Amino acid sequence: MEAGEQGTLDFAEREVVLRANLDEVDEDQCVWSSMRFLMNGPRHPRVGEPVYLIDGARGGSMGRVIELNGWMARVRLLPDSFQA
Repeated sequence: MEAGEQGTLDFAEREVVLRANLDEVDEDQCVWSSMRFLMNGPRHPRVGEPVYLIDGARGGSMGRVIELNGWMARVRLLPDSFQA
């Protein structure tokens, strides 16, 4: 994440935390994550936007959305951002 970018995570405007199984990270350091469906809630992240992936068993990691497919987002984990 670039310097100062963390301040741009607007929790009221858009969804910034996605659940993911970090055991499913592929060779490109990417994982597919389901986006929640919230009526009148924050919008889903767009391609290029940062998100925080949380795995209840392993911790979490920052990532960047690189692809969207329906209710699924493909997120590339950012290096050195894993938190146990």
